[in-house]
Amino acid sequence: MADPRLGAPGDPGGRAGRAPVGHDRGRAQLRGDRGPRSDHPRPGAPPRAPGDAHRRRLDHRDSPGRAPLRGRAGEALVARGVAHRRAPRSRRPLARREPHRRAHQRRARGGHGRERVNPRSTAGGHAARGALRAALPEPPDAHPPAPPRGAAGPWLPMRPFSSALLLLAAALASCGGRQQPASSPCMSDRECVGDRICHAGRCRFLEEVRAELAAESTGTEATFSENPGGDEPSASGGETEVAPGPAELPMFMGGPNHRGQSPHAGPVSEPEVVWAHRTGARVFASPVLGVDGTVYIGSLDRTFAALGAGGTLRWRFTAGDKVYASAAVAPDGTVYIGSDDGNVTALSATGTVLWHIDLDHPVDASPTLAADGTLYVAADGVYAIDPAGAVRWHHPTAGHVRSSPVLHPRGLVVVGTSEGKVLALTARGTVAWETAAGASIDGGASVGADGTIYIGTDRGHVLALDAEGTIVWRFETGDDVRATPAIAADGTIVVGSYDRHLYALAPDGTQRWRVPTGGRIRASARIDADGRIYVGSQDDTLYAISPAGEVLWRFNIGSDIDSTAAIGSDGTLYVGADDGSLRALRSSGGAP
Repeated sequence: MADPRLGAPGDPGGRAGRAPVGHDRGRAQLRGDRGPRSDHPRPGAPPRAPGDAHRRRLDHRDSPGRAPLRGRAGEALVARGVAHRRAPRSRRPLARREPHRRAHQRRARGGHGRERVNPRSTAGGHAARGALRAALPEPPDAHPPAPPRGAAGPWLPMRPFSSALLLLAAALASCGGRQQPASSPCMSDRECVGDRICHAGRCRFLEEVRAELAAESTGTEATFSENPGGDEPSASGGETEVAPGPAELPMFMGGPNHRGQSPHAGPVSEPEVVWAHRTGARVFASPVLGVDGTVYIGSLDRTFAALGAGGTLRWRFTAGDKVYASAAVAPDGTVYIGSDDGNVTALSATGTVLWHIDLDHPVDASPTLAADGTLYVAADGVYAIDPAGAVRWHHPTAGHVRSSPVLHPRGLVVVGTSEGKVLALTARGTVAWETAAGASIDGGASVGADGTIYIGTDRGHVLALDAEGTIVWRFETGDDVRATPAIAADGTIVVGSYDRHLYALAPDGTQRWRVPTGGRIRASARIDADGRIYVGSQDDTLYAISPAGEVLWRFNIGSDIDSTAAIGSDGTLYVGADDGSLRALRSSGGAP
């Protein structure tokens, strides 16, 4: 049934058979005014003649094409911001307005097009801002329908100058007038500009993604060098032979593969404290040794210090929050640290801040430095950061990542996640594979000489995965495994567990030996040039163990040890403890 308010054909105003309604009275009904406004001019104003400009403006507001809305239905339409669309505005006096059909004929001959929407309209009797008014009944095929919003076409009237401006803007947009970073974050293709698509959470050029996928399908992949001081990663086809373990590198576990091997020999006999550096809180981070002998250490009191010979303080930096993570030092002396306030900071060799970037999530896993200078950082996923502090890419994960990224020689960045996944990313940030570990992962992974990946879980398992992410074997301990497995030169995997034991596993996953301690083992083991193993326990003791599993000596620190030790070129052991101290231990007589 037709709405009587819209009128019958030939009576579009719906006024037939109705008493005339004055302009001000009709507007008061729409607006809910207390009464009609006076038509008298303001005091001192000249008398108005019929048909003058002021009268035409008022008559335009209540043109014959608009029927007043009355009753509850009208109030509901006004509340939704819907009203009748005004009739076309005319330059002629009110008495000489064109009939409705003739106005359409004039528009078809090149006159004004569609009615423009008044942006100043309000809900007080007119359409709400941004709402389209209901159009008057129009003869069929009077003019073609308007194109959809956003499409090209004369759907809004405009002067020639405005049309030229819009054409110019469209040309600029098609030529790249809208700028967008080469790799900005995205959730869908709609957020990317031009010939870009959303790929792996970043806006990427289509041709670049095609080339990358083609390279992956043909087996061509980037490979990581094991020496950050060497050449950049190179593209090579197929398998890549892994070089022997490099010299001690200034980062967590002595290098990007996290094997924990050191080229230096540690103390053979029970050592003594040579010096100690005290901080104001726990030392959870592992000490890192620079090429010049500088010792870098962070603390939960927010400080990060560079120590010289004899433990003398060279400089100190105060971070925004606790420093759980170990540092990574570049060949040019730049020091990279993460802190619990989400910042990654680059410091010069003298402690000056070069730059910092806020990742908005705690950085409590140690960063890893690649040969091309890219810094891989774990937080709410994995970040690749260039030497200038710009994020090259970010792969988000569902949970937090406390696993220090490890670099696989096939060009993979591998981490464990808190939601129980082992995640491998390519050097470009795309997912190579993802494997369910069965439990949350709070420790880092390591990579053996044959490319096997070893990682522990909070269910007490040690997993071995091949380069494709397949679990080769699973070894079960009695409690959480949060230490990063160390790998000896003969392939033996050495890892501690919260069940208070240190385990040595063969490459096939069988147990070779285990050594009990008096507390949980959170620290990772370090292996010296002679195969001796040094590990701390939460029974306040530092242990030295032979390759055969024999305890060589025990040294009581007096506090829990969660920090992984570092081995200096002179045989000095550096280890942090929960009492806030970093100690330098050396066998009596100097060299081991």
